[in-house]
Amino acid sequence: MHSHYDITNEDKLMQPALEAASIGALLRNYYIGAALFSSHGELIATAYGAGTTAGEIFHAETQLAILLRSGRSASIFSQDERYIMTTTLQPCPQCRQICIQQQNLSVLYGASTPTSGANLGDLLETYTNTEKLRILENSGEQVVR
Repeated sequence: MHSHYDITNEDKLMQPALEAASIGALLRNYYIGAALFSSHGELIATAYGAGTTAGEIFHAETQLAILLRSGRSASIFSQDERYIMTTTLQPCPQCRQICIQQQNLSVLYGASTPTSGANLGDLLETYTNTEKLRILENSGEQVVR
């Protein structure tokens, strides 16, 4: 995919996730998309939430977290580099847990889902200009601004 994004522009980082969500909607899946970026702003991959048409629910965030984990295991992606994932909707509890397990991964999401999203507790940080929310991984480091 070799597109580069300014990692300080969170609205631009959300664009590939929105485009992936649009593809999912065209396929009558959930309107949820996600994008994975390197710390340098290179777009690595996008995914959309595959609903019942795939025979099971396979969320976009899980797909990218598994890609990151596999890439690190195969030494394709650095173990030490920080990665950024954007997703259009607040991750469900299972996706949240999978993302937290990935070291050096920050997750930004565009809309909260109080009925099915994860209760983030002290992992939650709200930024005021766009009211988007962030997840921090266990290390507690600040998300890239």
